[in-house]
Amino acid sequence: MLIAVLALLSAVTPLSIDMYLSAFPEMAAEFGTSASMIQLTLTALLIGLAVGQLVIGPLSDRYGRRIPLLVGSLVCLVASLLCIVSPTEPVLIALRFAQGFGGAAGVVISRAIVADRATGAAAARLFGVLMVIGALAPVIAPVLGGFIVADLGWRAVFAALAVLNALMLLGVVFFTPESLPRDRRRPGGLAALRSSARTVLSNRRYLGYTLALAFVFTALFSYISASPFVLQNIVGLSPRVYSLTFGGCAVVMAVMSALSARLVTRVEPRTLLAAGVAAMVVVTGLLLITVTAGGVAPVPTIALMACFMASMGFIVATAMA
Repeated sequence: MLIAVLALLSAVTPLSIDMYLSAFPEMAAEFGTSASMIQLTLTALLIGLAVGQLVIGPLSDRYGRRIPLLVGSLVCLVASLLCIVSPTEPVLIALRFAQGFGGAAGVVISRAIVADRATGAAAARLFGVLMVIGALAPVIAPVLGGFIVADLGWRAVFAALAVLNALMLLGVVFFTPESLPRDRRRPGGLAALRSSARTVLSNRRYLGYTLALAFVFTALFSYISASPFVLQNIVGLSPRVYSLTFGGCAVVMAVMSALSARLVTRVEPRTLLAAGVAAMVVVTGLLLITVTAGGVAPVPTIALMACFMASMGFIVATAMA
């Protein structure tokens, strides 16, 4: 049961990112605001997720896993419930930051619990389960969200997320015991974080791969936040068809990630990474030419978006490794 809870903790944040994408045009119309303001609700979630990991990770090393996980899960649940009744987009932006900050506990502590409880092959198997969930969630989320938005509206997406958050909280309460004994805890805080950051950021090789990941994920979330408006408002796809299209592109990335994992035993990881980055540069250049020269033609645009996601499959795992 613990594995199921950890899988849910790992999946909730990707679901929070992708489930409401098809609702972006509807939300902009309801609030009477611009596309960029609605996109900020996604940006706020990601900032909260990043800051939350930096804060909650060291706290869990110092005070144990269970208390930060309980607090983070509760914050995530309350934020999701308040998102349902959010009256304005600035309020929604603030709530999405809180949702990301609380959800960071599940992301960072679920992996820490695996490291606390298992080593070697057993740990590799458990991390493999979490990675599979992390790969499936972005595929399932937009499809599920598209049907919810089409039938019930965008606020129902946050009701569904609140149900998942409640299950996550119950799972932590009843099935997730403390995994870090007191004698293995270590002092945390900003000083320890600064020392660790100084160590890794002075390593040029580490910094190079980290910057590659940072720029690639910048491109990815530009695609994620803009695609609802491009494919629905300009190309004319319905929320359901958009969700299926987005999910299909995510499947392409998952397939290419699996292919990359097989090729890495025969091809140097650095070579795969360079090939993936080169492919992404070419594909995004062609996409820019396509949309500026002849308008947003549906078939070439979607095909190039799929190729963009395919190149992601060769970059993320190799750069991270």
